[in-house]
Amino acid sequence: GEFLEYFLDSDYYTVRNYAQGGRSSRTFIDGTKDDGSHRYLDMIKDEMMAGDYLFIQFGHNDSSASYADRYVPVGEPDENGIFPYTAPSAEGAGDGSFKWYLQEMVDAAKEAGATPVMVTPVSRMYFNDDGTIYSHHGNNDEYVTATKQVAEENGIQCIDLYAYTKDLYELSLIHISEPTRHEAISYAVFCLK
Repeated sequence: GEFLEYFLDSDYYTVRNYAQGGRSSRTFIDGTKDDGSHRYLDMIKDEMMAGDYLFIQFGHNDSSASYADRYVPVGEPDENGIFPYTAPSAEGAGDGSFKWYLQEMVDAAKEAGATPVMVTPVSRMYFNDDGTIYSHHGNNDEYVTATKQVAEENGIQCIDLYAYTKDLYELSLIHISEPTRHEAISYAVFCLK
């Protein structure tokens, strides 16, 4: 969302970017401070109105199991591969599922008369030796799948930035010779941020 406003006519559109580095879907809603501050969904609810669009993109920090302060479990899929909506046992408990937190944001948009749009997390540049990206939003990119499921189950749009960026990174490496591959990856990270 950082650059979205540069592609829209400011006479007609206003972009409010509430993205916060290091936040998961849970900490975006519950906040990160004991005093209840930094509840970004509450801030959005205060401003969102009918006709607005809410682009919802999480997964990077949610899938980081080594960071208990932000990790959000995706849960076990059922026999059809559908991940659960599990409410937390208490606010801030950290045991609610990823889809449950995403649904809270979808519901907030719908209640305001806004249009929610799901956006999958972008790919990181985690390459196998053959130049392909390996799964990293869960063991099998479960957080990408769960995001798509929320969109489908709510009948809303989903922008698959994971597939787009994964393809972009992998195709970029096809044209880079092995000795310069490391330098090219570093340059790509610099340019894309």
